[in-house]
Amino acid sequence: MYGDRVEVIELPGIWSLTPLGALIGVLVIQFWMMATGRLITKSSHERELAIKELQVNDWKNIAKEERLASAIHIEQKGKLIEAGTAATAFFRAHTPSEPFTGGS
Repeated sequence: MYGDRVEVIELPGIWSLTPLGALIGVLVIQFWMMATGRLITKSSHERELAIKELQVNDWKNIAKEERLASAIHIEQKGKLIEAGTAATAFFRAHTPSEPFTGGS
């Protein structure tokens, strides 16, 4: 019926812009979904924040325990140095001035 009268209209510039337009459209839709809470719901966001807060508290407690253990180790090392110093002073005071020759 229409046969030869079909006319094709070419749009040379629009096809080069289509991927860019689609990308902009996806970004706008994604931003809109995030802003309205459809992409990430408020309950999911709050759940993730609560999990992160628990992790932060765990790390703070671990750091506090490590500082306490480090302080105890430093105190113990100080006592060990004092004992070594006392033992060295004792042996220096009670060591004969002549070397031991090994027998009679």
